[in-house]
Amino acid sequence: MRDAEVTFDYIEPLENYRPAQKDYLTAVQDIAKAQGESGLTFYDPSALLEQLRHIGFCQIEDHTPEDLKRRYFDKNASVTSELSAMHMVRARVRRVIDIAGTGL
Repeated sequence: MRDAEVTFDYIEPLENYRPAQKDYLTAVQDIAKAQGESGLTFYDPSALLEQLRHIGFCQIEDHTPEDLKRRYFDKNASVTSELSAMHMVRARVRRVIDIAGTGL
């Protein structure tokens, strides 16, 4: 097996947000759908982590909105866009060394 990696963003289920954030995210989703996009992707963080591990990903980074704000924005900045709810995930499958020489 070769190394494999995925990177994607998601948002927690709407019930995890305050009413104002929920309204904003619903509006963003409606705009995305109107432009032909499938919309936003919603996952429960702990369930997503479990699913990724179950299918073989072993190195998983789930960057919360707070992590992203600290990393990419001024600490005093008010991030009021969909980024204030977005998680970024990086998950990787480690390469299995082919000791037997089968090439698989």
